Amino acid sequence: MDLATGATPTEGELPSPPKPARPTWKTTLAPAIIPKKTNFIYRRHILPAAIYQPSYNAENRHLPTLRTREMYVRQLFANVAANNIHGTRALLNTGIPVSTTDEAGQSLLSVARRYGARDTERLLIARGAS
Repeated sequence: MDLATGATPTEGELPSPPKPARPTWKTTLAPAIIPKKTNFIYRRHILPAAIYQPSYNAENRHLPTLRTREMYVRQLFANVAANNIHGTRALLNTGIPVSTTDEAGQSLLSVARRYGARDTERLLIARGAS
């Protein structure tokens, strides 16, 4: 018996195919093209060491410049002195310890107190500076 019409198929007649299921979110949002699996990890790709330099001439300005830890530490001390909380927080989140000292032996907290950076001082104390 055909459920849609209620008619019974005769002996030589085949039953009608079942209706397709209603589309769900899985079938609607399924990717049309599945990318091929590769073993290449782009994060681990390292460019040759010859192109990493602190500065370049006019012909090579498009290449990436070398950023050292000392540059980030100098930028952190400049952010602390300028009471730049967002810059200080971003550089501390990269892994620079709060107990870092500059060439003169001053800590981040002493620089913040010397320049009157109260908000940055509170941030450093909250991060564990002493």
